Amino acid sequence: MDSGHQLHRVSSPTPSKFSELIGTVIAVLTLTLPVLVVASYSGAPREAAIAPPLSQSAIIVRQMNRDTNGR
Repeated sequence: MDSGHQLHRVSSPTPSKFSELIGTVIAVLTLTLPVLVVASYSGAPREAAIAPPLSQSAIIVRQMNRDTNGR
């Protein structure tokens, strides 16, 4: 072996504390944000989201039209 040829190690610069903090924040948001969104949509059904069957709503609309037109 030739002792004149030495391998030079290229050392990568160490990340700063700020870079580590930003990476940690991004990782935490990436893991928790989808869980929070799914949890918000999978809760109990809201009253406004529950509609009566079509036949009942049609009867209610007809009754309301009769009441407003009859007076």
